[in-house]
Amino acid sequence: MSGPFLSLVFLNTLLMVVAYIYLYYQYRERFLGCWAVAGVLYLMEYCNDLLFIVPGKEFLDLPVAFQFIDLMCLITGGFLLLQGITSFVGKSPARWWAYAYLGAVLLAIANTIFQIQSPLVSLPVRFLLGCGTSWAGFILMSYRKISGLGKYLTGFVLMLWGLMNIAFAFHTPVNETTQWAYLAVAVIGAFSVMGVLLIYIKKNRHELSESEKRFRLLTENARDIIYRITLTPQFAFDYISPAVETIIGYAPSEFYRRPALFLEITHPEDRSALTAYLKTGVTVNASLVFRMIHQNQSIVWLEQKNVPLRKENGEIYAYEGIARDITENKIIEKRLEYLSRHDALTGLGNRFSFEEQMSQTEQNPTGPVGIVVCDIDGLKVINDSLGHDYGDLVIKEAGNIIRNSFRESDSVTRIGGDEFAVILRDCPREIVEKSCNRLRKALVKHNSQKPELPIRISIGFSYSSLCELNMKELFKEADNRMYQEKLEQGKIAHLAIINALLKAITPR
Repeated sequence: MSGPFLSLVFLNTLLMVVAYIYLYYQYRERFLGCWAVAGVLYLMEYCNDLLFIVPGKEFLDLPVAFQFIDLMCLITGGFLLLQGITSFVGKSPARWWAYAYLGAVLLAIANTIFQIQSPLVSLPVRFLLGCGTSWAGFILMSYRKISGLGKYLTGFVLMLWGLMNIAFAFHTPVNETTQWAYLAVAVIGAFSVMGVLLIYIKKNRHELSESEKRFRLLTENARDIIYRITLTPQFAFDYISPAVETIIGYAPSEFYRRPALFLEITHPEDRSALTAYLKTGVTVNASLVFRMIHQNQSIVWLEQKNVPLRKENGEIYAYEGIARDITENKIIEKRLEYLSRHDALTGLGNRFSFEEQMSQTEQNPTGPVGIVVCDIDGLKVINDSLGHDYGDLVIKEAGNIIRNSFRESDSVTRIGGDEFAVILRDCPREIVEKSCNRLRKALVKHNSQKPELPIRISIGFSYSSLCELNMKELFKEADNRMYQEKLEQGKIAHLAIINALLKAITPR
């Protein structure tokens, strides 16, 4: 009888369902869900078949409700099988397939309502199921992302399975050939299930390989250094991207061969901070800025972010991270910091720098302090008559003269358009006076050597030997003396500048 062979088909389908349910639970792929549900429906259909095959009865001997359940399991299972295959290859089934399966459902409903007792009732359903399964096999063979003989064998087995489904409609009444038909279905079904599973595994491997290629292409062409470091059982690089050679000058192979090179080329002042950073188990968002020494001995600034990998006991055994070259940012940062405290035209300290030093000197006095205030006479006349470019030359030259007239330790700043200030720390009053006299002599020398660029400067100074300093009052005193000198010789200085300018612009 056909019972043992039908049981074999049932067992084969049960194994298929278990496999697909497990895979769906693991990966949540839509096509796996379709195949799992289709398998469950086929199991229900085989259980239904046991009701008439084992006793040696016919399909039409079943109650109409059981006939309806049998046909609906076949229709829905076949549609889900086709839907799963098309989803697996990244396509959607043609709309007319849905219409065809809908027509089969209507036929099953009509059979239930009108109780059509004809052996040909299941023929359209079996024919549709066979065509759908065969079409699924054809689609699988046309799938280009997977190559190899297995794809074609599985597709061929699915097509053969479809033909067997059509042939089942003609095994009426049940006879000796029916058991062989079920045996063939069991064998073909087993091969198709194993084939689809193998193709699924091969597809996953292909996608994984493609993903690895994309990741490697991304990392190998990234501008940042991407790496993985193993700490235990010994410090070693599992991976470091080629960008390390562009940024630091050492090839990845040198780090693989000698992992300690990473610490050896770290700037000595930053080595302890880097070691502590790696040992403390930093969070994902934590970063460290440190310096490394390029192979050409230049300094490279890096910003490093790590992700610690831990064992079950919490011990860190590896790091994955990215190191970015921020050398240009550091240069710009240093430049901006310089410009925030220095005058762009003269290179001297600016008003902010002067006020900062005033505050520091007042808070931490170390001895007597002198302040000298200088103002360029007639700068407006120079700008109006010869232009601002000429006036800028006067300002630059005046700044150089003032800077060279004082000690290296004295702070010379430009605090306004034509005004300069000097702070002299830890010096007796005589040094302040000598410095002012040295400036006046330097101006006389300059005007005799460069009559085409005349410079006259009014000078005032103040001095305090008190331990408690009021720098603002000291500055105000020096500023008032400077303006007093400007008023005393204002007309003389103004005429001298005009005469010098006339000589400078009059052709010889």
